[in-house]
Formats: sequence, C-alpha cells, structure tokens
Amino acid sequence: MDNERILHGPVAYSLVIHPPIVIENLLPESARYELMHASREQVIWWSDLKAGESVPVHTVGLDAPLLLLINVGYCRTPVGEGALIHHGSGKKNKYTQQYSRFPKVAVKNADKVLNAMTKIGHSKEERVATLIERAKAGYNAERANDRIIMSPSEKKRDLDSEKEVEFNSFENHDHEDDNNDNIAIQTEVARETSVTDSVGQRLTICIDNKQGGGGQRHITISCPYW
Repeated sequence: MDNERILHGPVAYSLVIHPPIVIENLLPESARYELMHASREQVIWWSDLKAGESVPVHTVGLDAPLLLLINVGYCRTPVGEGALIHHGSGKKNKYTQQYSRFPKVAVKNADKVLNAMTKIGHSKEERVATLIERAKAGYNAERANDRIIMSPSEKKRDLDSEKEVEFNSFENHDHEDDNNDNIAIQTEVARETSVTDSVGQRLTICIDNKQGGGGQRHITISCPYW
C-alpha cells in the first residue's frame, strides 16, 4: 500500500495578459490617437489607426490620469481640450478634481469674479484703485440688500448654508495619501468628445469606455453621423 500513488492527468493553466489600454477606431477614416498625461500635459503615446483597426497599448500604465486626443487631419481635438478616459491613481490633479459640493457657491461668486476683472490697458495704480472701488461698492450693495430684502429667517438660512459649505470644503481637503497629495474627487470618464476644423465647426465623437476587472480599459471611438 505504501508504494501506491495517486496519479492524475496533466493540469492545464491559462494565463491571459491584458493590455492596460486598447484603442479601437470605428470612424470611417484613418485617425491619429494620442494619450496625454493629464497632470504633466505630455503626450506619452500616439498611433495612426485605419478605419476599423484596434491597437493594444502596453507602454502606458494605469497609474496616470489619461486624456485622449484625436486628429483626423482636417479636424482635431482643440488645443487645451481632451477627453478624460482614465482617472489614474486618484491623486490630486486639475483634470480629475471635481468640487461637486460647491455649485451654488460657484454661481453666487461668478459675478464677483467677473466684476473684479480690470482692463489690460490700465496701469497698476488704476487697477488697484478700481478693485478697491468695486469692492466697496459691492459691500455696500450687499449690506443694502440684506436690510431691504432678506428677512431674519432668510439671513439665518443663508448663514447656515455658508457654514455647511465651509465645513464641506474642509472635509474635502482633509483626506491625504502617503505622499501628502490630496486625494481627488474623481469625475466620470468622458462619453464623448469634439474635434474642430479650421473654421471652428465641431463634430461630436462618441467614446465607449469599458473597464475590466483588472482596471484595463477598452476605448472604442465612433461617430453616428459623418
């Protein structure tokens, strides 16, 4: 009995290696696709794809936030724009941050920011004097509106809302990672983007962004009307 052994057939293992990014061009024409590091604003990969062609991208990691740029030849992604297709590690950068808790504050303060702008031709002294004058005028108008329009209950609600916004602002900046970088509140990845020709006409292009279990992404570019 000691010499008996349990025998079994060979065990087959399947090892599947997924590329981090796959770009598929379903546009009716060839196009150049570029991946830009959103924080560094550097193009880290590009390729020319024919209609119906797809390409795996192995040289780009999933730790970086990525923007997709498209160039069809006669139209391309406008300068300064790009479609966010991957969030990256979630560290602080200007493309993945979204202050979703401050829409009312942004709208409320938009006029103040615009009114504070001075003309380019003004001297330094004129700009300072203009800003001080506008600040005083805005403060006096605000006080007058409070006295005439707002009731005590409305003032209390407005004060409570401002306190809540300040608390949320502190809360958003309170979470940090090991590198002392604020963890960004991530936006949704782009579902569409636009390319522009030389006269400013825009064409909307659809982006189908599928994420796998390992974080890899399959990006399909198409356009319902051409």
